[in-house]
Amino acid sequence: MVETFLLGDEKMTTQEREKMIKDLEEKWGYPVTKVLELLKNLDEDASAENTRHENSEIWIKQRVTDIIHEISIPAHLKGYQYLREAIVLAYKKPESINAITKVLYPTVAEICNTTSHKVERSIRHAIDTAWSQCDVKILNKYFGHATKLTNSEFIACIADLLRLEYEK
Repeated sequence: MVETFLLGDEKMTTQEREKMIKDLEEKWGYPVTKVLELLKNLDEDASAENTRHENSEIWIKQRVTDIIHEISIPAHLKGYQYLREAIVLAYKKPESINAITKVLYPTVAEICNTTSHKVERSIRHAIDTAWSQCDVKILNKYFGHATKLTNSEFIACIADLLRLEYEK
């Protein structure tokens, strides 16, 4: 009876529905409309949270890609792909930046079907390329200075920047 009411039955008339509500209210001793309203609000909240999560996931990946392009890391480099994955992972799990060789590189390596050593080396090469090709003003914009960063400093800076941007 409850399932039919909650899920609805297209054949049910308004009178049948109202009778079912009255029967349920007598049985439960609580207004069914309030229960339905609570269920509807919970469903809307869950849907909104899922949409926000999906949108944030898309936003993070897009923003990371935009930054990597802006600082002149060519997309054909393997380090480009690894760096993007590493930044997204560091954004999602900030503690991973403190275990870069034990957690972050192996996770990226697993995602990209390669080794941790290749991930580290390729990211370092991509960062070297950025520092040799990128305009100093752009480096200052993202890092506050034009001194070359280590892999973990670079990843942490971009992940922190994204966190600050997303919280606005």
